[in-house]
Amino acid sequence: MKPFIEYVDIEAIIKNSLELIKKFINYSLRVPADSEFYNYRSCFMAYPYKTEFHLLFDEIEEIINEMGFDIKLLRNDLDFTDTNILNNIKKHIEKVHFGIADITGNNPNVLWELGLMMGLKKPVIILKNANDNVPTPFDLSTEYHLKYKAEKNDSSGYVDYLFLRKGIKEYCTKLINDYQELQNATRWDHSK
Repeated sequence: MKPFIEYVDIEAIIKNSLELIKKFINYSLRVPADSEFYNYRSCFMAYPYKTEFHLLFDEIEEIINEMGFDIKLLRNDLDFTDTNILNNIKKHIEKVHFGIADITGNNPNVLWELGLMMGLKKPVIILKNANDNVPTPFDLSTEYHLKYKAEKNDSSGYVDYLFLRKGIKEYCTKLINDYQELQNATRWDHSK
């Protein structure tokens, strides 16, 4: 008489289950296949519109260019596609390959733009100044953050962004390696 319970390879079942979960997570976090992107490598940056953050934008743009990623960094006030501000932001976010959002201070406009990026399943690099005492919203507390420090050099007036260069390099490298759409996009000629 045969035993009622047949041999079950529990390790294989667990391994297969984990692979299915990974595929589901990767699929659910991917940008929808029918998305229309800019034909060049592109990123939308959301940040509070204050001088200190304009300087941060310039620093990130310089890092991206120096490291040869050749990604066009867009922001709402310089790159107009629509006369309505919200439509302009939405059009940019829909068409970029990924986003960067600085949530320092929990600026409501930045959080709205970040929510739109996440809702459209765009990969996002979330930045936060390490000196910011404002608590991160609970919904974002589980997301990876790139923490940086902005220190002003009193003699030169120049702002040093500690930890930013390494973090931007790691994130951009990972994004380019992981997202075929970004790999295949035309490299942005930042000399224009």
